[in-house]
Amino acid sequence: MSVKGYAFLQRQNNIEIISLKQLKKYEFQPEGLSALIYAESRWKANATNPTGSGAVGLGQFKPDTWLSLCAESESKIYQLITGKYSYQKLVYKNRKLFGEFVDGTITEIDKDTVLSLRVNAEYSIDMIGLYDRKGIDSLSLKLSAVSALESDELVKIAYLVHMNGAFGAYDIIMNGKETPGKGEKIPTNIVFYNRLIGNLKDNEMIIRYYSIDSTWRTAFVAWMVNYFDSIIVPDHYRIEPKMKNYSTKDIIQKLNSTYILNTDLPPVTITNSQPRNTPSPSVNVEGNTWSNPLSVCRIRTHALPRVRSATFKGWRTRSNGRRYQHQGLDIEAAPNTPIFSVADGRIAFIIDPPRSDYGRQLCIIVQIDDLPLEKALLCRCNDSEISEVYFFYAHLSAIHSGLERGDHVRCGELLGETGCTGNANGMTSIALGAHLHFEVRVKERPGPGIANRLDPAPFIDGFNYP
Repeated sequence: MSVKGYAFLQRQNNIEIISLKQLKKYEFQPEGLSALIYAESRWKANATNPTGSGAVGLGQFKPDTWLSLCAESESKIYQLITGKYSYQKLVYKNRKLFGEFVDGTITEIDKDTVLSLRVNAEYSIDMIGLYDRKGIDSLSLKLSAVSALESDELVKIAYLVHMNGAFGAYDIIMNGKETPGKGEKIPTNIVFYNRLIGNLKDNEMIIRYYSIDSTWRTAFVAWMVNYFDSIIVPDHYRIEPKMKNYSTKDIIQKLNSTYILNTDLPPVTITNSQPRNTPSPSVNVEGNTWSNPLSVCRIRTHALPRVRSATFKGWRTRSNGRRYQHQGLDIEAAPNTPIFSVADGRIAFIIDPPRSDYGRQLCIIVQIDDLPLEKALLCRCNDSEISEVYFFYAHLSAIHSGLERGDHVRCGELLGETGCTGNANGMTSIALGAHLHFEVRVKERPGPGIANRLDPAPFIDGFNYP
C-alpha cells in the first residue's frame, strides 16, 4: 500500500519506506507505479525470476536491459557513476558498459557491480520509471491516442510495455495488423505460446485460454488482460480510492477501435482419458495427432541394477566407474518390434550403418504447432522459445526402406524396427534387456549430459514410471 506518494517495501525482513516522488520526472502517478511494481515483483527488492531468465529486482530487469538503461543520462545510476568517476558519459556497446573521459579515453565498467544495483530499491524504481517512460514515448509515436489516456489507464499500457517491450505492446494493440519497421518483427504464434506458458503454469487454464479461438495470440492476450485487471489496481494504493478500475480490454480498444478483443473463457468441460497401448493416432481439438513410438510402451526392467536406471536422468555407472545420467527413456521391446512416427514431421537425420554407442539411429523433427495441445504444453526448456522438438529412436535393427533425411512422415507411420545395435549388442530378448532408447530433444545435436533434453515419459500415452 502507499501513503501520500510513499510505498512500503518489504526487503530482507526489514520495512523500508521508498519515496516514489522521484517518478514525477517520468510523469507517472506513484499509485499506478506501485501497482505495477507489485505485479512485477510483489515489492521484493531482491526478487529473482523462477524461470532462470536472469531477471532481478523490483522491475525484474534482465542484465542487457539494465546495462543499456545505465547509459541513459536521465538514470540515477548514470549520474552516480559519472559523478563518482568523472566520466564525461557512459556508453553501452556489445552487451558491455563503458565510461568515457573528457579526453576520449574509454574504460570498461565492472558489469557485476552495476548489475548488483538491481536489488537497490531506489535505483530499481528509477529504472522502472525510465524504462516505461521510454516505452510509452515510443508507443506514442505510433499511437497518438496514448497521450490522451487517464493516468490509471496509462499505467496499464506502461505494464504492457514493461512486459512485452514497446513494439510488442504495439503489436498486441494492433492485433498483428501493423507494418513492422526496421529491426521489428511481428511475433509468431509460437512466440505467444511461449509467453503464455512462461507466465501461466496451470495447464488446464492454458487449454481453456487456447480454446477461445485456437490461436496462441488470443490465448496470451486474453490471459494478460484478465491478469492486468486483477493486479494493476491503483486504487489499492490510495488513501481516497477513485472507485474505478479501468478495463485493460477497453483501453486497448480505445487505442484500436477495430480490434474486437475476445477474452471470454469457454465453460469448463469434464473429459475422461483412458490409457492406450496402440499406435493408432489420437486426435485433439485442433486436428493434430499423436502416436506412441511403440504399440506397447512399458519401462525396461531387465539387465539393469535398478529400474530407475532406465528412466530419464536415471543414474548409471560406466565400466571405468564414472557415474552419468541417462539421456532418454528405455522402453522394453523385443528386436524387430515396429516403431512409429509420434507425430507429423520430417526426418532430421538417419545414422546407418550403426555406430558403437546408439547403433542404428533415426530422429524426426516436429513443429510444436503440429503437436496436440497437451503434448505441446510439455515442450518447455528454461526460458527459451521452442518452436520445434526432436524425437530420437536408437538401437534399431532396421529403418524403413526409402526413408531419407528431409522426408516428411505422418503420425503413426512405420519408421523401422527395434533391435540390439550399438552398445545394446547381445540384448536379443526382453529378458536380456532388449529395448528402444527414446529421447525428446530441443536441439538436433544436444551435446553431452542431459542438457537440451526433456523427459519422454509424460509424452507417452498410458505410460507411468514404476
